[in-house]
Amino acid sequence: MSRTILQRRPRPDGRRRGPVGTVLAAVAVLAAVTAGLTVNVPAALAASNQTVSVNFASTTGPATGVGSGFLYGLAQDGSAPAPYLLAPLNPTSSRGGGAGIAGNGWYGDGYTAGSGFQARMTSVIDQAAQISTSPNHGTYDILLSDIWGPGSDAPPTMVYPCANGGCGNWTTFVSDIVARIQNAGLGNDVRYDIWNEPDNSAFYPPGYNTTQYYEMWNAAVSEIRSLQPNAVIVGPSVSNFNSTYLSEFLSTVKADGTVPNVLNWHFSGNPIADAQTERNQLATDGISGVSLAMNEYLAAGQQDAGQEAWYLAQLAKSGISEASHGIWGNCCMVDQLDGTLTASSGGSLVPTAQWWDYLDYAKMTGELATVTNGGGSTDAVAAEDGTRDLATVLLGDSAGNTGTLTLNLDNLNAMPYLGGGSGVAINVQRIPDSGGNQLPEPSLVAQYIVPNTTTNYTIPINWASANDAYFVTLTPANPGTTVTSGSNDTSAGPGYFQYGANWVATPGVSGTYNGTVESSYTPGSTSLVHFVGNQLVLHGIHDVDQGQFQISIDGSTPATVDDYTATRNPDAVLYTSPGLDPGAHTATITVLSTKNSASSGYNVAFTRFDVLQAAREDAAANSGPATFSYGSGWGVTPNVADMFDGTADWSFTAGSSMTITFAGTELALHAVNDVDQGHLTISLDGGTPTSIDNYAPIRNASGVVWTSPVLASSSHTVTITATGTHDSNSSGNNIALDSVDVFTSAQ
Repeated sequence: MSRTILQRRPRPDGRRRGPVGTVLAAVAVLAAVTAGLTVNVPAALAASNQTVSVNFASTTGPATGVGSGFLYGLAQDGSAPAPYLLAPLNPTSSRGGGAGIAGNGWYGDGYTAGSGFQARMTSVIDQAAQISTSPNHGTYDILLSDIWGPGSDAPPTMVYPCANGGCGNWTTFVSDIVARIQNAGLGNDVRYDIWNEPDNSAFYPPGYNTTQYYEMWNAAVSEIRSLQPNAVIVGPSVSNFNSTYLSEFLSTVKADGTVPNVLNWHFSGNPIADAQTERNQLATDGISGVSLAMNEYLAAGQQDAGQEAWYLAQLAKSGISEASHGIWGNCCMVDQLDGTLTASSGGSLVPTAQWWDYLDYAKMTGELATVTNGGGSTDAVAAEDGTRDLATVLLGDSAGNTGTLTLNLDNLNAMPYLGGGSGVAINVQRIPDSGGNQLPEPSLVAQYIVPNTTTNYTIPINWASANDAYFVTLTPANPGTTVTSGSNDTSAGPGYFQYGANWVATPGVSGTYNGTVESSYTPGSTSLVHFVGNQLVLHGIHDVDQGQFQISIDGSTPATVDDYTATRNPDAVLYTSPGLDPGAHTATITVLSTKNSASSGYNVAFTRFDVLQAAREDAAANSGPATFSYGSGWGVTPNVADMFDGTADWSFTAGSSMTITFAGTELALHAVNDVDQGHLTISLDGGTPTSIDNYAPIRNASGVVWTSPVLASSSHTVTITATGTHDSNSSGNNIALDSVDVFTSAQ
């Protein structure tokens, strides 16, 4: 049966409408096509075609995750955001000093260690412990200025340290802070940032590069190093990169013997050039052993997916050791990671596009590959990791360009580990900027399977909307295979566990994989599972004394798993994920303080996990592992920017049906969830239909809406029918299919 093909008008907000967006628009265009009329499509935005080349035969050093840091961004006590929203980002740094907490710190207590000061110190210690405790391993820059008193809103009566040469009270203040940090056992996980933006008169009215400033600086450095000789000191933390300011600072503190361990500034326009300028200045001054940092970056106008990804690429190439995302709203005791998370309509925290940038950046492990961009505004950071059989590219743009990006992937033969399958799978995900709103997940928009013998490969990326980012992964193409990792596999590989505190390994447990069990009964204990593939199957112990845990994959809403059973099974399937896009993923597991009422304990115990690989097939194609047959009332729309291979197969006609025939053990269906989507039913092998509601308040163009049960390995048929009905909140009855994943290996 032939289907109507529609070319839809772009929406002003960059999203598509029509069968996948607004049904009424589709009806209007269909009427025009049927009548033989010309449908005018507005001209595209001005485009600037770009080229980025990655040379995998040339590496520049390890991927360190520089830039995965946050200025404040945590709850006052450090307990939020939850581990499933923080730990997968692999945070490398954070910064804070209790700003915004009532009491105005040391100043508010009459320049003593009163309740306001103590409240800020308690927050600092809690936040530092969160960011530095496994599975997190970041550093925390403690802002002495924020503990001293208010920042830009300080009253004119506040006395700044070392006024009129009197540094005694300031020294007492510093001494108290160091003692509390040491008593908390934080050591060098906390670094001392003396004063925030002293060149900004709103933060430091006495003035930068003045006698009072250097008296304050020298007194603090001398006191800290006398009490904690190996302490890490950060400064001068000027408000914007200014080589003159930094040169004056270095020459003065060198003469005074108070050079910091970390030379720090904020908001570089060009991190690569600015870092080189400061390396040259340090060499000229004869100063060695000083690293570079930028513990505030991204100006207010750069807070989008494309510019953030571009900036991460600059940081990765710059040689800067740490950098933290700036905060421009909701400062400071707000658990939204500087706006990379947002509150859903129900009040829970959910990811924005910027959060997805950081998640993909955290997946970039191993060695950095050389990237060139010909001087264009589009740039990338690339990495290759032979231990994980994984190569990655994160692309961003600093100018909001649209058009065609030519991505050259050169010297693939330098990564022989990618040739372990039937070819090399190159997966392209679009991270559409969400304007600070929720982004449920990126969209897989293309997949290329190239021969193992391929040396260079070029792919075009249709950069459809300004401010978007793209993430490309390269993995062995192994559809139909299963890879197993044991609970004691904790070294980086294609799949491995990463345990936080309070997990215990027990060897010699009968009936388990490799005879080893990893367990915890401490509420809040966290473990990460890193894997590459399309589905996770987690195994562990079912027994009368087992408790409950939550698991989230890539920031998804956590699922609660109950491990209690009346009969022991030492290697039970505890959890099976839905189908996932190909590439790297992180599951976050948290032990709960709850249990089944019949259980005698709270223990959670893991033995192994399996990772299944699937084959992706577009719903408009019939060239792969699945065959699609459409009845009447179905149409297909090309050039949909956020859907796989750019096509949507759709119907809003009640009773219209289609079938998918596949040979395998499991099928995952990807379809559009949006404000105008309706209900469909799915019947497997002629069984009772299951109803699916594709309405969602936030668009997800290619998420999994249904996963079949595990089936016998044979031919199966899925029948999908449009019901012509919809949720009361939806504006339409449309259903739009994206693609399927076909699994052929058993769990």
